[in-house]
Amino acid sequence: MRGNIRTRCFVTIAVLVVSLGILDFPGLIGSAAAQAPRLDPLKFTFLFRPTGSFTSFIVSQDRGFFREQGLDVTFIVPGSPTDALKLVASGEAQMGLAHSTDTILSRSRGVPVVSVATNHQFGMAGVLAPVENNIRTPKDLEGKTVGITGIPANRVMFEEFLKIQKVDTTKVRTIVVGFGGLPALLEGRTQAMGDAITFSEPIGLNLARGKDPNNHSTYSYMAFYKYGLPRYYTFGIITSENFLASSPKLVQQFLRGWEKGLEWSLKNPEEAVDMFLKRYPSVKRPQALGAWKAILEISTSDETKAHGLGWQDIKVWEKQAQFMLEHKLIKSPVDVSKAMTNEYLTNR
Repeated sequence: MRGNIRTRCFVTIAVLVVSLGILDFPGLIGSAAAQAPRLDPLKFTFLFRPTGSFTSFIVSQDRGFFREQGLDVTFIVPGSPTDALKLVASGEAQMGLAHSTDTILSRSRGVPVVSVATNHQFGMAGVLAPVENNIRTPKDLEGKTVGITGIPANRVMFEEFLKIQKVDTTKVRTIVVGFGGLPALLEGRTQAMGDAITFSEPIGLNLARGKDPNNHSTYSYMAFYKYGLPRYYTFGIITSENFLASSPKLVQQFLRGWEKGLEWSLKNPEEAVDMFLKRYPSVKRPQALGAWKAILEISTSDETKAHGLGWQDIKVWEKQAQFMLEHKLIKSPVDVSKAMTNEYLTNR
């Protein structure tokens, strides 16, 4: 009896000693600590409030692809789209998303940001019109009212689109509607949108009419790059020259984790979006899934088949920078070889 009591007392004391950390047993506490990998923190800023278009980043995080690369990634949602690039440039975020137009504009102003991968292989801006408005060619815009956001680069692209396609601009009424282009279209105040985004307004138009979000038969869409304007990249993954110089390995690790997440999301769109919605439940599933399926159409290209996901063609950057210079969107030439690099991609 006394032996049993002593045994029980010893076990109880041993448990207390271990739980309180009085002794460090190598086979218990020490081994667990040794097995816990050290993760490097990295802050990544989105461009705006998360939508289904950001699905691949959430998947990279929640399926552990970033952790596999030794990273503890924190996502930042900026107050406005203009803040994202500032956060990266200042070092408050080590990496983030930025439009290629803004990357070129920043470089022209001496802000040393660098695009290390592109999230989309093709520009997403173009002219959107409901099918019943009978706008199937650029010339069909004559006699119509077109709403545009008023964003300088978008306005220039739309005006150049009309010019290249020999549309009589005196017969096209253009009004600035800001980001209320879809309501204006649905209410009949405009017959087309002059700078609609493929993963946004076409999806919203279909959902507002009770249609499948990715039903292409309900509207016509003329992407600018298919009508004579330079092909360009939309959202890219950026960092600063300082961070590239000080932490090149972390940039490479991030891109490897993201590439895995993007590849998985392309193959499993439904599951990927469900994963996104667990983190951001306020987003409607039809909207998120519709946006992600639209992204699937522009995430790959002949270049990615040859070089891997995220690849950027320097010639695409050169043509875009030249276009911006010729149309006074930037005041001085930009050396795009310093504005972008593929050096940190897995299959460079």
